[in-house]
Amino acid sequence: MVINRDLIDMSSLIVDGIDMRDYPDFCDGYFSEGCYLDGTPLPDDVLEALSEDFTLLDQKIMDMIY
Repeated sequence: MVINRDLIDMSSLIVDGIDMRDYPDFCDGYFSEGCYLDGTPLPDDVLEALSEDFTLLDQKIMDMIY
């Protein structure tokens, strides 16, 4: 699946599944919510694909906990 990230409001991405006992891996983390720039909620398949980008996911997790 190809995702045009320019259309996604990256600040709207919500991470769930964080277990601090799993620091620093957070292997159960995933994006549970997010929106396009126009406010339309991201569908589950897009959230799942974004969750597979571990660099983005790790960055959002670190932003969230620090």
